[in-house]
Amino acid sequence: MTWRHVLVYWLLAALVGGTVYVGVQREAAAPPPAPEMAPLVKAPLSQIEGVSVRKGLETIVFARASERWVLQSPAGFRVTSDLVAALLDTLASIPPIEKLSTDGRSSGPFGLSPPEAQVVMRGPAGAPVTVDVGSRNPTGTAVYAAIAGDESVYLLGLNAQYYLELIFDELARQRRQMSPDSPAARAE
Repeated sequence: MTWRHVLVYWLLAALVGGTVYVGVQREAAAPPPAPEMAPLVKAPLSQIEGVSVRKGLETIVFARASERWVLQSPAGFRVTSDLVAALLDTLASIPPIEKLSTDGRSSGPFGLSPPEAQVVMRGPAGAPVTVDVGSRNPTGTAVYAAIAGDESVYLLGLNAQYYLELIFDELARQRRQMSPDSPAARAE
């Protein structure tokens, strides 16, 4: 073996050693993974017996009947049970994107004072769980939400707001169809 070969082997060993050292240092400097957040609503879905959703001045009330959600109020309308189930599933099984640290949820830009929408879930015993839904975040990718009695503000995926809008849109669509000015009413 020549000195040239020995020098090449030493250089390769130094290069491999340096690469390993840098990799170990990067791992040590990486922040620990954030603990996984629990869903916003901690009540089991099977124990929720009644739900009311409010947006603006309108409140819609649902009750569980044979594992389906039945519209109780306003009378004479129907909203698909799956929309209510999807809304509840979003609130009780999907963790928030982020928990925001605030000095109080009534402060400023969250759209929570008053909330843009509110979901109240009632179970067989105990106090109802109220979720206030606010405005979208500045990038429009999430919506602010809070639990009544908790000063924290959370960022939720847009699913919660989406299902709320679908419930109220379905009711509005049925009202338009029932109005005397609607094309369906004029055809009769």
